[in-house]
Amino acid sequence: MFVVKIYGGLGNQIFQYIFGKYIEKKFSCDVVFDFYYFEKFNYRKPNLLKIVKNVDTLSDYDIHRKFNPTNSFKINSIWNSVYNRGSFINERIFNNLKFNSFNNDNLYYFDGYWQDKEYFNFFSSNELDSFFAFGDSNSIINVIGIHVRRGDYLKAPNDKIFYTQSIEYYKSSIGFLAKGKYLYLLNSDTLLLNDACKLLYDAHESIDNVGILCANLFDKELKPNHTYGMVLPTLFSLFLYRFGLMKFFPRLNEKFNHSYFPRKVKQIVGANMFLRRDLFLESGGFDVQFFMYVEDTELSYRISRKGLDLINIPEAKVVHLQGASSQNTNYLEREINSYIYYFLKHKSLNYVRIYLILEVFQVFNKRLIFFILGSDRYKYLVSYLVKKFRSTYSY
Repeated sequence: MFVVKIYGGLGNQIFQYIFGKYIEKKFSCDVVFDFYYFEKFNYRKPNLLKIVKNVDTLSDYDIHRKFNPTNSFKINSIWNSVYNRGSFINERIFNNLKFNSFNNDNLYYFDGYWQDKEYFNFFSSNELDSFFAFGDSNSIINVIGIHVRRGDYLKAPNDKIFYTQSIEYYKSSIGFLAKGKYLYLLNSDTLLLNDACKLLYDAHESIDNVGILCANLFDKELKPNHTYGMVLPTLFSLFLYRFGLMKFFPRLNEKFNHSYFPRKVKQIVGANMFLRRDLFLESGGFDVQFFMYVEDTELSYRISRKGLDLINIPEAKVVHLQGASSQNTNYLEREINSYIYYFLKHKSLNYVRIYLILEVFQVFNKRLIFFILGSDRYKYLVSYLVKKFRSTYSY
């Protein structure tokens, strides 16, 4: 019996599935796929089952348990190397031993990511097409969703475990893969409630002077979600936001279009941006100096400076399944660093210094009780802000 373990995100699941089909064809055997991982780790979903035509799944839980006795990947690896030697095959074993044949009467359990184009190249294009069922695509416009990321568990020149490609790799990948007139930038945690792509396409074709379009965003309960902003980051807007005063300025605080008409906005949430491909590439795309937060605002600002409009199209509707960002020191550090870079890039060094003073005051204002009680994390945040302020004099 030949069993291939399926786990991880959809990309990993596809690699594992193709490897299983490779084993099946090369060694003339029947392969079943173990999906029990998703019962233990339910933050992942077996999305592979939605896109493959036929897949034989493992029904014997005892076999899964034999090779996965605990929830620890490290302990399982040690267990399998000792107690399941000969039956358990990971990528290192498979590549080192160069298997030419298997005994079809034995049990073999394959555990790995199997991210090698060799397994895809083993099949013709028609064979690969026969494995998958991506649904009906009779739309007026042809759309393909592609996720290009610069960092992954790749084999690096210096043999690091995690390798990050250069920004040139990212830009050339976008330029090579995205050949159409438009790009629709969607987060991986979004779901289209209607034909939002077509609605945004039609709107862009009919409206003049467009920079970026966006659909209305909803949360998982289909309630209005943060879609755009009516003000760009300034000392004044951040003062209102940090001190809870923005609610007294409803026009500036607007984040969702409740009307039926398009609305011009100042910034668009990066989870949902529709724009011309050439404009995205000419603008340099997202600035990679932002580790997290504000990069979508900064791109909105650069494109609006070209005299182009940012417009929300409320008829287009998208669900954004974002997790609420925890208000901890890591979150605040990353956001503060992003605003520092934003103001350094578009304002001045003195602007950054005033901004950091504002952040110190808002920490004292909102969290004074934590200082009285001796909370270490907020004391750390203040010391972090002071350190950042001092560092501005070394620029």
